[in-house]
Amino acid sequence: AKQRVLVRMLACAARQEVGSVADEAFLNRGTDADAVEMTSTGSKPVGRGKKTPSMGREHENLSIALLKALPNLLIQFKGDLAIIPELASLPRFLIPTVYSLPQRKQDYMSLIKNLGEIYLSSSDDRILDNTARSLVSLCDGDHARVAESKAQLRKVVVELRDRV
Repeated sequence: AKQRVLVRMLACAARQEVGSVADEAFLNRGTDADAVEMTSTGSKPVGRGKKTPSMGREHENLSIALLKALPNLLIQFKGDLAIIPELASLPRFLIPTVYSLPQRKQDYMSLIKNLGEIYLSSSDDRILDNTARSLVSLCDGDHARVAESKAQLRKVVVELRDRV
């Protein structure tokens, strides 16, 4: 139970941290325009602060740390329906350039493999939605591992097609 609380805190803190340093375009990439929460004036999304260069560095450091931890957390909490949707949504909040780092290649490969396995083994709508959004965002990113992401997504699609 303690681990569950800590993981939920990690997921919420990561989203909050990224929300405080990332620009609107990053936060809303791959999102349906109708789903973006607007202010009463309708001019910009709610709750976005100023971005400074040091905050951008913090976002990069957070992205690297999460990329290292997420593959193992996805496996560890694979059967926990309360935690997996939270964890499966986190890849969308990472800076895509960290995926290109040579020392993070194995972490990235494990991440997309684990996301694919979770998608194929789940029947929960929240898990399926968050996992699909993360897989698609990894395929649409501006990084050196797009080909690997698309290959993993193809494997998932082929597996689903074969089941039908």
